[in-house]
Amino acid sequence: MISCHFRQRALLPWGCSLAILSAVLAFSGCSAADLSSPTPRLSNPVRSELNSSSPELPLQQYMLTGRDCDTVQRAVTILAQQCMATKGFRIQLPQPTPAAGYLVDLTTRRYTTVASLSDAERYGFKVPPDEESHPDPDSVALRTAINPEEATALIGSSTAPSGARYRNGCLGVADRKLMKHTTSIVFDGLSNSPLIADVNDDPSAVDSVAEQSAMREFADCMIKAGYPSVTDPRQIPRQFRFSAPATTAEKTAAVSQFRCQKSSGVTAAMRSAEILFQLKEIDASPKEFAGVKKDIATVVRHATKIDTAR
Repeated sequence: MISCHFRQRALLPWGCSLAILSAVLAFSGCSAADLSSPTPRLSNPVRSELNSSSPELPLQQYMLTGRDCDTVQRAVTILAQQCMATKGFRIQLPQPTPAAGYLVDLTTRRYTTVASLSDAERYGFKVPPDEESHPDPDSVALRTAINPEEATALIGSSTAPSGARYRNGCLGVADRKLMKHTTSIVFDGLSNSPLIADVNDDPSAVDSVAEQSAMREFADCMIKAGYPSVTDPRQIPRQFRFSAPATTAEKTAAVSQFRCQKSSGVTAAMRSAEILFQLKEIDASPKEFAGVKKDIATVVRHATKIDTAR
């Protein structure tokens, strides 16, 4: 099955990418970085429609997430499958699975390693099973079944320059077909859009006087709880960073950390600061961001037609 993939604090311009790449890249020995190529910064975007009381981060409206991600992935699969058939290959590409977690809500585990008291009590600092990435049977089957000629047809020739490799394959062909009516952004394999990535990845986004005060309070609370190495709710106590499964001691530490972050208000302060930061960035480049949003709508509309026509 294809599923949306993402990296926290380094999200793709659309928010999702094709998991089918993971299966084929593992077979071919290529890494995601090998397929990356810089995309041009937008030259020219409406004041943001969100404010600090919105349930989602302002930047999310400029990323392909949730059901839109699912629709686009289905369309890419259809187009890539057609391309492979045209080239004479009968291999069956795996189908998408629904977006979840960070791809539905960008704030998922963005400010903390412990999302809830129940998670802390049950899993310690481990990610709950329903949020973990699991080997997908169809992708594993594809990795086993695909041969070098098919892999080259799907993701491009390994002899091509790294930035051009993806564009030479059927997945690249599918992307270009979806993007042909857009002007502001280029979804080229695993490339990042500087406009979106720079805002999403900026480490200063969560900084504010309130955040700094809450962070000190959080660190003091963790010292009192017996975990002096944790000065930020996004950290995990050293002794539990590589432990598996979660022990009673780890669960106790996670509960303490959750209570410290709640009493200090640090995660709420970080979220508030980042919302204001993103709003300022969006309002500083209204035409550029509007262009991104328009292009996403265009791609989703095109993808919907392809998906419903199959």
